[in-house]
Amino acid sequence: MYTKILVYNKDLIKKSVTEREADAELMSKGFLFENYKPECWWYEIVETIRRLMLTSVLGLIEPGTDSQLAVGTVLSVFGYGFSCYFRPYLEARDNLLSILSSLQIFVIMLIALVLKRSKGLPKEESSSSSSSFDDKYLGYVLIALNCVMVAVFIAYGYVVQFVKRSRKNEDRSLGRASSGVYDIFSGLRASLGWLGKEKPLAIDDGQKEIELSDIFSGGEDGSKTRGNPIHEKRSGEGWGVNNE
Repeated sequence: MYTKILVYNKDLIKKSVTEREADAELMSKGFLFENYKPECWWYEIVETIRRLMLTSVLGLIEPGTDSQLAVGTVLSVFGYGFSCYFRPYLEARDNLLSILSSLQIFVIMLIALVLKRSKGLPKEESSSSSSSFDDKYLGYVLIALNCVMVAVFIAYGYVVQFVKRSRKNEDRSLGRASSGVYDIFSGLRASLGWLGKEKPLAIDDGQKEIELSDIFSGGEDGSKTRGNPIHEKRSGEGWGVNNE
């Protein structure tokens, strides 16, 4: 189904990002291609096949066997190669995370194969010290791999904000003090696409400023004073109010 939709609309998808985003009918199917470069319109097909191979196909092989781990390792290598060669995503962040995730799966499969083979060796061929070494330090590697994606995510957000600040002094334009914590999370929001257009702090209608000293009250009965400066300033620009 995905293949049919992408092949049928490939000429439209291969246009520039601005042109294809202007096509409302095409963007109704945008979940299949909007994150990819126009020349990589087909990559969602490859990505779907890869995911199915890593889940459904590996499930058909007898669990825990060397064959299952070997097939998973080969599939992760292919995924890593495709991500490195084509770099299909529009955002550099997505390309980096795709490469790291494929590399992570490869290392996990490799470690699982090493641990399984060390457990399957006869006692006379394996010493208790080497077995404990594998269990301990390879376990640390697995923990580090699970943390590396979060670390890259946070670091990327910080780098995005750092580059942004080097090009434009955002703090001065917004009139606020700099905050390291704010900068980090602002960069994360930008990398996720959550950071929309900055809203103005006030509406600039082109009128002159009015000081508090210009405003004064009327009589005790609540009547307005005809010589009110606000009235005088606005009336000359079409904003006057007829006092009766």
